[in-house]
Amino acid sequence: ACPARLGLSDLRFPLMWKDTDHFKNRGDYRRFAVFCLAKVGTEVMDTSLVTPVDRSATDITFPDALVL
Repeated sequence: ACPARLGLSDLRFPLMWKDTDHFKNRGDYRRFAVFCLAKVGTEVMDTSLVTPVDRSATDITFPDALVL
């Protein structure tokens, strides 16, 4: 077996909110922080924390590049 490297960059995940939560957002105070874990074999890598994520966001983009 020959070793290989895998590179992940520009990870983007769409968010799905209920219509009433997204379009009728009237200053919801709840905010979230999100990160992503990637596991290939025994290697585990994580991205930096993306914050704040609230109901006005339609997707999350992680700027990090992961090389496994």
